Amino acid sequence: MMDHDVYDIWNILRGEAISPDGRWVLWSQGPDELDSKVVVQPVDKRKKGYVIPFGVAGKFSPDSRFVVSMVAPSKRELKKFRLNKKKDKKAQEPKN
Repeated sequence: MMDHDVYDIWNILRGEAISPDGRWVLWSQGPDELDSKVVVQPVDKRKKGYVIPFGVAGKFSPDSRFVVSMVAPSKRELKKFRLNKKKDKKAQEPKN
């Protein structure tokens, strides 16, 4: 039987997009905004797809040649920072 503990491991798909030329699709996949990844897959399965680790909000360029994405810090990196921040009050939090 499932309970609320399993929600943390479910992957959610968001930010789906099709390239302007129709040859590629992308989406963000992960349990939440942190620790997600951007997956870029060709419609033609004979070609190789790509993954942007810790990627958020991927977008295609107008000519479909490039993908851009913000990269967010991992949950582990943020937790480590916050533990160290208690010791060093001047530390800066990691940013996207």
